[in-house]
Amino acid sequence: MQEKSPPPVGGATTAAVVRVAARVVVLSGGAGAEAVAQGAEEDRAALVALYRTTNGASWVDSSNWTTAAPLGEWFGVQTDVEGRVAILDLHRNGLSATWATCPTSST
Repeated sequence: MQEKSPPPVGGATTAAVVRVAARVVVLSGGAGAEAVAQGAEEDRAALVALYRTTNGASWVDSSNWTTAAPLGEWFGVQTDVEGRVAILDLHRNGLSATWATCPTSST
């Protein structure tokens, strides 16, 4: 199955498009609650980094972002039954970043 690329985010001044690939993690057999909780915390850390890197304070809607609320209550975030990010939809929400501020850039 081929993934579709998301539409560009931000305005005309956006130097780089930030892509976030949300994964659905299927836990099987012996995966315990500790592993699930750790995964959800890793998701939270990644989303907070996205928020900070893309000027989250200026987004059109940043409801609950960077709060202690469950990730599924953050605007644009849908989680699976384990609380892991399943879908991230921030289309037309005003994200912007320059290549130098993207965490994966090598400058």
